[in-house]
This record gives sequence, C-alpha cells and structure tokens, in this order.
Amino acid sequence: MRSSLKFVLLIFGFALLVPTRIVLGQEESYEEKLRKHREDSLRVVAENQQKELEKELIDKQNEVRIAYNEGLKLMRVRQDERAIQSLRKAVNVDIEGVDDTKAKAYYVEAFCQKRLRRYDAAITAYQNAVKLEPSYTEAYYGLGKTLADVGKVDEAIDVFNQAIAADPNYDKAYYELGRVYLDKKKDYNKAIENFTKTTEVNPKHDNAFTALGDAYMKQGRTQEAIAALESAIAVDVKNHLASYHLASAYNQTGKYTKALESAKRALQARSNFAPAAFEAGLALKHLKRYDEAKQYFTQAGKDRQWTKNAQYEIDLINEELKRGGN
Repeated sequence: MRSSLKFVLLIFGFALLVPTRIVLGQEESYEEKLRKHREDSLRVVAENQQKELEKELIDKQNEVRIAYNEGLKLMRVRQDERAIQSLRKAVNVDIEGVDDTKAKAYYVEAFCQKRLRRYDAAITAYQNAVKLEPSYTEAYYGLGKTLADVGKVDEAIDVFNQAIAADPNYDKAYYELGRVYLDKKKDYNKAIENFTKTTEVNPKHDNAFTALGDAYMKQGRTQEAIAALESAIAVDVKNHLASYHLASAYNQTGKYTKALESAKRALQARSNFAPAAFEAGLALKHLKRYDEAKQYFTQAGKDRQWTKNAQYEIDLINEELKRGGN
C-alpha cells in the first residue's frame, strides 16, 4: 500500500515538473526571439542610415561633376565669367572622393582667368589644382607658363622641375624649362641641356630641335645648330622656324644655295614670314642675283621690324650695281 502511494506521488510530481520545464523553455525561446528581433531592427536602421549616407555622398559627388561639366561647356564657348561661377560651385561642395574632378575644375578656371588676363587669379587656381592632385602635370605646366609670362622666372623654373619630378618623361616641362633658360635667363648651356632632354624623351618634338638649333646658333656652334635644325625639318618639313634658322645658319657658313632653299621652304609654309624673306634676299645677294634679292628684301621690308634692315640691304645692292656689279 505504501509502495503504491509512493508510486502515485512520484507520477504526480513528475507531471507537475514537466509543464514547468516546458514553460521555462518557452520563456527562454521568446527572449531569444526578442533579442534577435531587436538586433534585426537595429541592423535595418543602420543599413537604411548607411544607404542614406551613400545616397547623400553620391548626390554631392554628382553635384560636383555636373557643375564641372557645365563650366567646361561654358569655357568652350568662351563664356568665361559664367564658366568660372559654375567651376567655383564644383570646388566649393564639401565632399570627399572627387578631388580629381575638383582639380580639373581649378585647371579650367585657371584657363578662363588667363583668357581674361587675370594672371594672379590663374596662378592661384593652378596652385589649388596641384594641391589636390600633386601629380597633375598639365596643371604644373600651365602654372609654370603663367609664372614665366608675368616675369616670375625663378618660380617658373621651380614649377617645371616639380612637373618633371612628378613625371620624368614629361617632354613639355623640359621644353618650357629650356625656353625659360633660352629667352629669359640667356643661359644657353641650360637651354641646350633641357632641349636635348626633350628630344630624348620625344624624338618627334620638332619645336625642341628648332629651339636647340637656335641655342647652338647663339653660342656660335653653327654645325651643331645645322644638325639640330635638319632634325626638326625631318620631323616636320612645314616647320617654318626651323627652315628660317637653317637658312640663317647656311648663310653664315657660306652655303648660299642651301640657304636659299631653306628660306624658300620657310616661305612656302608661311608666305608672309619676313625673317625668311630677308634670309632669301641675303642668299641671293651673295649669289649676285641682285634683282631677285631686292624683291625678297622688299617683301621683308613690309614688316615694320625688318623695314630698316631690308632697306639697308637694298641700298647696298644699288651701290654695288652703280659700281658695275653683276
């Protein structure tokens, strides 16, 4: 009897315990689901916030690009003031990820400012461009050219060297550096060094060969000048400056027939180029073809810069003819 009672009580106790465990298990499952729900909600909120931030970022980046493209279009139709306004909108948008576009906007603004003859503003715009993009060689080039144009020669030299540091094969920087040394500094050795480097980097740079020949001529190194100028013409037979300088070099070395050929080639490329007409006149005078020489001197004299020299040569021919020259 007692054992039966114990059995009944044991069964009853087990029955009471089982539901309790099930309820506790349900409570734990509910809390877990609630925790997961909260985590999912927070994740969705975070994802939505991230999407909003990304959308805002893209919208602002597009704002920069749209303003830049509008400024570029206005620049191309010479609406410089309006172009500058649009380009300023592009650079004033406070957003990351578009430094390249902002640098281009500063570059185009500098071009517009130069066209408006506002050189200080152009210099500032170029400087802002290279601050954003330190490897922006075209901006260095524009900055160096502008500085040289306004007489800031040493600053221009520094800038062209920065361009070369950014790209050691940037032929335009070597060429402009050579021009500064040739035209501004009168340092012909440095000019020759940089023009030579230009032709090494770009063997098709006919203007560098021409300038190299000019620099050699200024040092009296006529044969080296002739070689450089012939290289220029081999690249571009229509390079009138190369043909003109070559005519001058040939006249100085007594090769008058070659001088005449070179001068005529220059005039074929540019018919009203007075310096070439003058060199043709000199060659013909030395060849004693006086009537033709006078015609070329007369042509050269139509240019005010050459009027006095051309008339002087005509007077010399007339005196020679009076003395019975043939």
